[in-house]
Amino acid sequence: MRKKLTDEQKARILHGMEQNALKGNFNGGIAPFGYELVLNEFNRGQIVIYDKEAEAVVLMFKRAARRIEPFFISQELLAKGHLTRKGDCFDSRMLRRILTNERYIGIYVFGNVRAENVFPAIVPKDLFETVGKTKRYRRRNDEDTKK
Repeated sequence: MRKKLTDEQKARILHGMEQNALKGNFNGGIAPFGYELVLNEFNRGQIVIYDKEAEAVVLMFKRAARRIEPFFISQELLAKGHLTRKGDCFDSRMLRRILTNERYIGIYVFGNVRAENVFPAIVPKDLFETVGKTKRYRRRNDEDTKK
């Protein structure tokens, strides 16, 4: 029978994962759209830009900055042959998740750790902030949405 992890073991594992994040190592899972996971010389997962998907990400941000409706962004992506990894069209929920994800400007958040310049930036910070100022793409926990 498997033993449950003690609180001390859990804390040690979490601490190790936070240290990984600070060093720029990906802690597992699937790389976000626009990126791919490759193993470095230490067999640690490193995130690099996947050009074909990154092109779609940049297009999403540019159109959202111009306040184009998510439906029309999705249609343009489809017309240009950009689909999700599962081969589906992008819906407004997917667009919102991408357009509010700080990883696209190089910030990796893991637990209580916020590490900058861990992910290679796909979009410039000013473009990310411009999109973030539009009501449709504000993060749900922003101060502005609570007013």
